[in-house]
Amino acid sequence: MRLRYRPHARSVVLAFLLLTAVGWVVPRFFSAERYRQSVQSGLERAFGRRATFGGISFHLLPRPGFTLENVVIGENPAFGAEPFARVDRMDCDFRLRSLFPWRIDILRLSLERPSFNLVRNSSGKWNIESFLRSRLQGSSEAQARSSEPSGLHLEASDGRINFKLRDEKRPFAINDVNAHLDLDASRGRVSFRLAGSPVRTDLLLPAPGELDFEGEWKPAGRPGGFLDATLITQDSMLYDWIPILTGRNPEIYGVLNSSIRLTGSLVSLVVEGRLRVAQLHRWDQPPPSGSIDSAVYFRGRYDRLQSRLSLESVDTSFADSHLHLTGSVEDLNAVPQLDLVVAVERSRLEDFRALAARFDPHLGNWSASGRVNALMTIQGPWTDRRCGGFLQIRDVRLTTPAGAYPVSEIDMRLEHGGIRLSPVTVTLSPRMALIADGWIEPERTTARRARRRSGRHEQEGPYRYRLNLNAKSIPLRDLLRFSRGVGVRTAGKLDARGDASASFLLSGQAWPPGPPAISGHVDLHGAQLLIPGLTEPLNLPKAHIRFRNGTITANPLVAVMGTSVFSGRVEHSGSRKEPWKFDLHANALRLEQGALWFDVLGNRRPLPLLARIPGLRSLVERRTAASNLFTAMNARGRFSTPKLIYRSLTLHDFRAGVEISDRVIRLKDATFRAGGGRGTGRLEADLTQSPPRLIADAALEDARLQALSPVLPAAIQKTRGSYSAHGHFVTRGLSRTEMTSSLAGRGEVRLRNVNLGDFDPVAAMVRVSHQVDIEPARAEESFHSAVLDFRVSNGRVAVSSGPVAFPGAHLKLSGTYAIGGLADLNVVTELRGLSRKPPAESEPFAENQQLRLHLSGPLNKLSMEPVHELSKAVP
Repeated sequence: MRLRYRPHARSVVLAFLLLTAVGWVVPRFFSAERYRQSVQSGLERAFGRRATFGGISFHLLPRPGFTLENVVIGENPAFGAEPFARVDRMDCDFRLRSLFPWRIDILRLSLERPSFNLVRNSSGKWNIESFLRSRLQGSSEAQARSSEPSGLHLEASDGRINFKLRDEKRPFAINDVNAHLDLDASRGRVSFRLAGSPVRTDLLLPAPGELDFEGEWKPAGRPGGFLDATLITQDSMLYDWIPILTGRNPEIYGVLNSSIRLTGSLVSLVVEGRLRVAQLHRWDQPPPSGSIDSAVYFRGRYDRLQSRLSLESVDTSFADSHLHLTGSVEDLNAVPQLDLVVAVERSRLEDFRALAARFDPHLGNWSASGRVNALMTIQGPWTDRRCGGFLQIRDVRLTTPAGAYPVSEIDMRLEHGGIRLSPVTVTLSPRMALIADGWIEPERTTARRARRRSGRHEQEGPYRYRLNLNAKSIPLRDLLRFSRGVGVRTAGKLDARGDASASFLLSGQAWPPGPPAISGHVDLHGAQLLIPGLTEPLNLPKAHIRFRNGTITANPLVAVMGTSVFSGRVEHSGSRKEPWKFDLHANALRLEQGALWFDVLGNRRPLPLLARIPGLRSLVERRTAASNLFTAMNARGRFSTPKLIYRSLTLHDFRAGVEISDRVIRLKDATFRAGGGRGTGRLEADLTQSPPRLIADAALEDARLQALSPVLPAAIQKTRGSYSAHGHFVTRGLSRTEMTSSLAGRGEVRLRNVNLGDFDPVAAMVRVSHQVDIEPARAEESFHSAVLDFRVSNGRVAVSSGPVAFPGAHLKLSGTYAIGGLADLNVVTELRGLSRKPPAESEPFAENQQLRLHLSGPLNKLSMEPVHELSKAVP
């Protein structure tokens, strides 16, 4: 049987190949230019508009027709001068019999890369509607004359649709259009299907997804005809759809699926459908762990002649909460007139809290529960709309990681264009109640009311909220526990004792929600703050802290640490990167005591009380917090104290500019008094290195030698005169032992007008070295000036001096001194014309001889011994 059909199969294949070859070869030898005028006339009849094109060629496959290049379809003058369509390539299929009378009837059009302009003129009519009506009417008349079916099938691929309102081209367009359009004159209907990607030309955003629109339209029977169409979107991006429809980008992420059915006519259109949004959250936040899908069901009617939109019902549901909207919007083409009612019923506060958390990442780790009922009316023109209604939340309970807090009933009223919150009481503890009230209103409500009185209209600004918080005699520990529970980060590592009274005003943009601007004040009474990094509490007997316009001011501020009492002013304004500014004064400050306050210095173990700070129970956590204390500090200002004490050294009237940032502490332009002299200096402590590096420069002018009496030997404690000194020092470490062992530097001491009282240094050295006495000086020993150079390294000070002139002798001093320990000094005395004579029985001193002595021991108890006997000085 297979052999029986084989000759017929071979014949069919050969015939197919022959027809294919003819279809491709014959058009190459056939000139279509002779049909240009007929094809142009056929296009103009098909579109009802003038048409032009470039190249033209004939094709037989897959159907006989012409291929046109660069086609331009003109526009009806009633809709402007810009062409109705531009097409890169167009295939026109026609009836074969229409070639003989030279009147080509086009049956099918295939358009590649077309660009259409859909225009709505000042009369409210669309050019596409005019085109379809005229095409169906012309096809019906042609069918009546020829008794043959007449119609048009149009296909478009990779196209674009632009929209114009009169002569203004709108930024909305549809790209990647693939469309099918069938005009059936015998049934008087248009069937269509369109798929494309909506875009906005004024925003650099990708398309939200593909849009499918299909259905049919019958223009006859009533104004606007009969329409039955469906609009479908699947897995499209909400954050791209919203900017396309509104021109604004609220940065909301979501996946949208929708099915919308359009019925009725183009004059009175019934719209009903269903939307479902999943993964709803702010686009810059990570996707939420749970799913709160939102579903919207709506039905309404749009009357184009009356420019009126009637909303029969719009029902929105998410989780177990529901929102219902009904009403109407009139004068859509001018100033929309609103008459809407919004109702919330059978809803839960926790659902709204979960939804808000997807848009505001700063809400914190807290939750709220309660039953929500609301009713709101929106009436009047869009530019001056009036709102009224109420919002009630009952059985409210606020839950935080620190505990659950009952809340009184929340009652909000919509009035005078805003929302007013009646006082709400949050019971934080049996002794603590927080009272809140506030309102939400447009940003320029006052100006809006003035415009209303003057008859001028202007669009309102964004809505803003204002919330008042008041509390009296709050236990600070309970307040911090509540603050940590609602997500206040600065309260996470603090603990406190004492009471406070507070009054705050929080204001900000209601939608999209933003961080609030805080203004108000806090008064602390007998407070103790436990701050990570400090080894003991910071006592605040009195503090008044104000918040206003982004500025925090503590004035007056009184703080006690150890035996030091600090008072003054602290202020901060601007962003977190801006430094705190301060002006502090201390009654006295002992540096050794102050070193015990900071855990990072390691001079004292933290008090057991610090173990109560949440999150700081282990030694590692306390050390980390202590190290971060200076990392987080960014401050600059002035500090002063009448006494700055370090061991036996006291600096009076100390004043300095202080800068703390990036773990570097700088003391600049420091001034002080010491020993009756005036001192200046600067210090830089770099805590970024381990161990920390300290650099200091200090200078002292016109200090009194009498102030050094406690550290001098008893024989010269009556010394009078003045000295000046300056030096540059570098060291590492924070403890005294570390700093002493790594201290390095150099400097100079200048002595002026020194009077040694009744001490004769030359006689003392002669007595020790030669065991003889010389005649006592007739006046107190003194010298005019001396210069002492010193170098510091490895915990020792190396000193050397130039010649010191005494009557009859010159002295030179050199040697070392172990800091805090013993001195090892050498004194060389050169006798020059000594006028004092020894007793008669002694030999006189020879001229230009040297005495060498060694001094050792503590500075205040130096022992003196000769190095060798009297010797001839070297010339």
